[in-house]
Formats: sequence, C-alpha cells, structure tokens
Amino acid sequence: MAKPLNSPLPGVEVAFYIISWTVICFYSAYETYLLALGNMENLNINDFVYGWRILGNRWKDISNYEWHFWSSWFWEVLPWYCSHILLGRLVERFNFKYKKAFFLVHSFTALCYVMGPLPVTYMAAHVFIMFAASQLKSVKLVWCLSLALLSGLNISAVHTLQKTYMTFTNEEHFYLLLFTSAMMNLRYTSAAMEFVNKKSDSKWKDCFDFFTYCFYLPLYFTGPLLTYDQFEQQINGPVKTWTVSRVKYLVRELMRILLWAAFLEFILHFYYFNALAFDLHAVRSMNRWPLGGLGWSQGQFFHVKYVVMFGLPAVISKFDSLNPPAQPLCISRIYLYSDMWKYFDRGLYSFLKR
Repeated sequence: MAKPLNSPLPGVEVAFYIISWTVICFYSAYETYLLALGNMENLNINDFVYGWRILGNRWKDISNYEWHFWSSWFWEVLPWYCSHILLGRLVERFNFKYKKAFFLVHSFTALCYVMGPLPVTYMAAHVFIMFAASQLKSVKLVWCLSLALLSGLNISAVHTLQKTYMTFTNEEHFYLLLFTSAMMNLRYTSAAMEFVNKKSDSKWKDCFDFFTYCFYLPLYFTGPLLTYDQFEQQINGPVKTWTVSRVKYLVRELMRILLWAAFLEFILHFYYFNALAFDLHAVRSMNRWPLGGLGWSQGQFFHVKYVVMFGLPAVISKFDSLNPPAQPLCISRIYLYSDMWKYFDRGLYSFLKR
C-alpha cells in the first residue's frame, strides 16, 4: 500500500488558493449585496426596523429571528451576568464553601426576574421529576420521561395550558420559555443519566447538585452545553489563581465576543441577505454569483452568531474556573458534515457521545 504524501504545498500555491478563495467569496457576496439593494421594494417591510442613530437610522435587517430574539433579551440578562461575576468573586474569596449555594440562589433570583416565578417553577418541576426518575436507577425511565417532557414543546394543547396558567408579557416571553425548556431538557437528561449510576449517601446533596447544574445561570439560556460529569468535576475542582495573565485573557476574550456581536449588528444595517433569502421569487431568479454569495453569507452569519451566543456565556463561566466547550469551528474550514457534529456544537457532541 502506498504511503500518503505529507509534504507541504509550495507557498506560492497556498497563497494562490487563499487569494482566489477570498476574492470569489467577497465578489459573490458583493453581487448578493447589490441584488438585495435593487430588490428592496419587494422585501418584507416587517423584516426591518430603524437601526442605530449613529448610522442615520438606516434600516436594520431583523429577519434572522434567533439572532434578533437573543440580542434583544441580552439586555435583560446583562445586569444579572454582571452581578454573577462580581458577587461570585466575593463568595469565592470569603466563603468558598457556599459558592454553589450562591450560584443556585442567584440563578433563581435572576430567572424569576427575567422569566417570572411561574415559568421558573414550571422548569423546576421538570428538573425535580427527572431527579426523582434518576433515583429509581432506570435508564429506560429517564429516557422515556425526557422524551415525554421534550414532546411538550411541540404540542399545541400544552402551549395553550402554559399561556392560560402563566403570565407572559408578549409572544417573545413565551418563546423564551420554549427555547430554555429545550436547553434544560439536555441538561437534566445529562445529569439524570449520570445519577442513575451514581452512588451517594445524601439524597439532599444529590438534589442540590442536580438543581445547581441545571439552573447554572451563565450557561442557562443559550449554552454551550457542559455535560454533568464535566460540570461536577470542574465546579468542585480547585479555583484558578487570579493572575494578571488570567485577567488579561478573560478581558480579551470578552472584548472579542462583544466586538463580533457589534460587527453582526453593524453588518445588518447594510447587507440584507437574511431578508433576501425569504424572497423566493428573487432567489429563484438569481444567477450563480449572487446565489453563491447568499449561501456563503448565511453560513458565515450562522457561524459568527453562535460564536457570540456560545462565546459570551462561556467566557462568563470561565470566571468561575469552569472550562466550557470550545467555540464553533468556522464552517468554511469544515468539509465533512460529520465534522459539524464534532467541531461546531461541541457540547452537544459530547452529550451524544457520553
């Protein structure tokens, strides 16, 4: 059998590929940009709002619902992220043994303020059901209950009951419950599967740890998913020493994520590719250059969106000496779809593999 060739490509050839790829991507995106501007009168007016005043109140594309939804809720959660970081350091410094208790109490307080007491009680009931199931030491029971609770996200009768007995200020408030319920399902399933095989002398401590993991605030809303076995090991491990290099690293990571978020917000004031994708007539009539630019732009937006949505909570959790999954790999560097599971949502991949 012939041995694979591992010799590097010539530098000139690598440079040619990089320049060619960059020119092709940006030229096709430019064609998409021109087509979107020329097609403005046919785009859905509800996909636009007035944007930043500093840009002259330009139209901003809000048709990507996931980004628009979470970027709006971010301002509601931001004060609680800040208090988590600041108060958490004080508890860590002066009364370390109550650190997990602080996380749980602070998380419940924040969630009751942001979501409301009834939705939080509803989520807590789900968590307790899964904890109780884990104590029966039946893997089949855990999976059956997990799937049953998950199916409620797609049953209109359940939605009707939720809206009847809980108070939601608007439809987005209700969607917040649905989105966080899906994330919670992954967490309590991960924890329950670990507790099925776990031996412990204290049911109270097990229940406390179960709830602390499921309601840990930094990773609560958008993830990334940190499986219970990793969370338990890291949260009970030694606290990382605060050094100048660690502070610089965390500040640099935080600024990097915020700059990417600002970049996405900025680009949506000028480049309306998301709204253009909903104009089926325009999409069907595109030639290859703008069509390729549309696909490439949506892929890159999808990647950077999750760099922000995973990255910000991940950086905040690093203040607590946790080590969450690494950020998504740029999809332009992924050539096998099987690698998407491994290198994009790494937390979900760890969950499935576990």
